[in-house]
Amino acid sequence: KPTKAPKTICHFQALGKTYDDNIFSKNYEQFLRDVSKILTYNELKLHMNRFIGLNEKDFTKSTLGGSKLLKLPNGILVSTHSSTEKKLTHIHRLCNHMGINLIKL
Repeated sequence: KPTKAPKTICHFQALGKTYDDNIFSKNYEQFLRDVSKILTYNELKLHMNRFIGLNEKDFTKSTLGGSKLLKLPNGILVSTHSSTEKKLTHIHRLCNHMGINLIKL
């Protein structure tokens, strides 16, 4: 049975906040909650593509992958079934789009 890679711990600062939970997906989810207060659905969709939708029918089975959908405060849904690298790509793209610094800690 293949062993799972060790968990990636990734702390970062953006939007004037520090995201420092040792569970990276919690940092990702909190970051997206904060970003959803700034960016529109179309802006998020541009950078997150198939990982974002307005209802469950917007997602493919592979994107859902049995994971729960994260519901953002503005009603947008995000599939968190993605690799750490993919989540980091989303964070980088969104920070670049907003013209803000992303500081890895």
